[in-house]
Amino acid sequence: EEGQISPIFILQQFISTYCQENSVDEVPHANMLAAVKKIASDYSLDDGEVVMLLCNALITQADLEKDQPSPDDAVNQVAKFAFLFHRYVKKPKQQKKLLAYINALYKKNKKKLHFVPVMILQFYNEYLLDASVVRDWASKKQEKSSSFAIKLATAVKPALDFFDELEKQ
Repeated sequence: EEGQISPIFILQQFISTYCQENSVDEVPHANMLAAVKKIASDYSLDDGEVVMLLCNALITQADLEKDQPSPDDAVNQVAKFAFLFHRYVKKPKQQKKLLAYINALYKKNKKKLHFVPVMILQFYNEYLLDASVVRDWASKKQEKSSSFAIKLATAVKPALDFFDELEKQ
C-alpha cells in the first residue's frame, strides 16, 4: 500500500540501530526475535513470508550493497542471524522459500551466480536446509529449459556433490 512503511525497512532499521549500539552477539536474541514477531504480527505475515523478510532484510544488504561483494558477506549474515531463521524455517515449505529467495536474488545478479552453492551450504550448515529439499529443488530447475534455470542448476552442483560425499561417509 502506498505510504505504508515496508516491513523489510523496519527490520533493517531495528537491526542497524541495535547493531550500532551493541555487537549482534551482545543483543539478546529474545529482543531481536520479539521484533521480528511484532513485524510479522503487524503485517500479518505467515512463516514463509517471514523467511523472505529475513532474507531480504539481512542477506541482500550484505550481499549486494558493497562495491566488491563476496560470498563471505552473505554467509556471515546467515551465520550471524541463523537464530532468527530457526524460528521460521521448520518445514520443507519454508526451506523452499530460502531457495526461492536464492533463485530470485541471483536471477537479478547473474554475475553472482557462483555465490549459490556457498549460500546453500551455509543454510545447510546452520540446519536451515535439508539436502533432500535442495536436491528436489535442483532437479526441478534442471527440468526447466530457460538458460537461467540451467545455469542455476549447474551452480548448485558443488553443493549436491558435497551432500553426496556426506552420504558416502
